[in-house]
Amino acid sequence: MFLIAAIFINNIFVPINTENSILKTQIKNNKVKILDMQAKEDMNVTLDLQAKALKDKVMQDNKDVLTVWDQAAILASIEDTISDLADKKSIDFYDIVNTSSINAGVVTVVADTNYDNLQIFLEKMEKGKYFNTISRVGVNKLLTTAGQNSNNEIEVSLDITFYSTTFESTYPDKYDFMNANVGKIDIFK
Repeated sequence: MFLIAAIFINNIFVPINTENSILKTQIKNNKVKILDMQAKEDMNVTLDLQAKALKDKVMQDNKDVLTVWDQAAILASIEDTISDLADKKSIDFYDIVNTSSINAGVVTVVADTNYDNLQIFLEKMEKGKYFNTISRVGVNKLLTTAGQNSNNEIEVSLDITFYSTTFESTYPDKYDFMNANVGKIDIFK
């Protein structure tokens, strides 16, 4: 009987007890991992809420940042701002730089004007409808020809960066660039 008990203890009980001990350790480790994952998930939810609250606050504080990247609206805004101040030569849009929280696109405006109107234009852009920064201003003196009847003294080249919170291809329902429905009768004048 003692021999059977020894064989049972040695061949069955000890291996099962050892395996049971290993399983208990694994269960304990897995419980710690589960608690860690739950804590990380809770932290992600909290961080998502904080990020949304921060984005909402930024949007509340900066209502002049575009919510959708809208080149036609930007073009119309520039046209309205520059209309009586300069003779436009070109307005060029470049690729948008997309970051995780905001998009930025550079628009180059080239026009002939005078110093007083340039100052007015810059002030109007600063107070404009959409948040922007002017990263480059280039000024060249215009060559005058005999009989030229213009108040323009300089050629100005400006790089203006506009910002938006998203870059989507869907636009508001009222928007229809192909039919010039951008809040201006003729955006090219």
